[in-house]
Amino acid sequence: MIGTVEAIEKRLMKDGFVERYETKKTKDGLSGGEGAFLACSFWMVTSLWLMGRKADARRCSNGCLRCETMSGLLSEEMTRWEALRG
Repeated sequence: MIGTVEAIEKRLMKDGFVERYETKKTKDGLSGGEGAFLACSFWMVTSLWLMGRKADARRCSNGCLRCETMSGLLSEEMTRWEALRG
């Protein structure tokens, strides 16, 4: 698990959020990039916590929770604008 987390941090974490895949290296047929996926980011929170990296887990979790709507809902995908808005 530690190796997987380290690889994701290195290759898929951008601005504290986890992307699904490397959009610049993958030919998915879509124009432009994707936003980060909050489900992936919350998986990272859980993994960091279980690894004993509690401060990193809290930081990542707080970033994700900043993206909730006024009604307390979280979307699956989060755009860069939504991340900056919080």
